[in-house]
Amino acid sequence: MLSVGGVACEGPNPTLSATAESVEIGTGEEAFARVPEGTVLSTVFGGQGGRHVWGSMRLGGLAISGGPPVGGVGMQVTFGIDHAQGPIASVGPVTANVNAATGEFFGATIIVQADPSTSPFLYPPDFSLEPEWPSPEEWEEAQDYLDAQVAEDLRMWVSVEDAAGAVHEDEVIIGLQGVYAESFSY
Repeated sequence: MLSVGGVACEGPNPTLSATAESVEIGTGEEAFARVPEGTVLSTVFGGQGGRHVWGSMRLGGLAISGGPPVGGVGMQVTFGIDHAQGPIASVGPVTANVNAATGEFFGATIIVQADPSTSPFLYPPDFSLEPEWPSPEEWEEAQDYLDAQVAEDLRMWVSVEDAAGAVHEDEVIIGLQGVYAESFSY
């Protein structure tokens, strides 16, 4: 059985609801990992040609109602990464299947925006999809270039709405490897 966020993929237990006192942002595809201030995270090159960062979170003071804390509980979660000039990556809001026993959710793909006209930080200088689509060699060269770049002073954040309607947020300043740091402009 496939597992997402540490909970089986059937989805949240519909009889459970939860409130929380706090949230801590993290990273991780298969487990929660705390993100200390100043951490440089690497983007992951996905199979569809885009880049993403793994997002995770851990809730503090989780109170479950409606049954024993078995399985997952659904909560509205949004992740993002912002530069001073605006957002560069996001996912959500989604109904996250939060592990009712640990308060953790992981494996969220925070997708870096991929339009070269509005999101040039995913492309090297002078990279163009016109007049024709780049060759596989040109794409590989562009990816190698991006892998060597690090953008500093980005704000990675998470926002969670619990069953009582309370919104809990956390953020951390990170660096991001795999985006063209000199192209943050809109």
